[in-house]
Amino acid sequence: MKINSFSTDAKLNDYMRTRMRAIGVTQADMAKACGKTQAYISKHLDGQTSWRLDDIESLAGLFGFAEGVTFIDTATNYVPRNSRLN
Repeated sequence: MKINSFSTDAKLNDYMRTRMRAIGVTQADMAKACGKTQAYISKHLDGQTSWRLDDIESLAGLFGFAEGVTFIDTATNYVPRNSRLN
């Protein structure tokens, strides 16, 4: 099932992809951080499956956050620069 573009998962994915490019994080880095495979990460980033809270907790530090809840809050409130909402 593909994830709705307004869902928390979709917002997390958009934010993660933007931050991945900005700070040089790869899917392999993410997989290592949460003890999963690169294919697992790819399916999540492509919106095929929803993120688990324990995955977000494991990934938070990789993206510069002390805890998963702060990571989720930042991602869900993130508005890309090229958005019409700016």
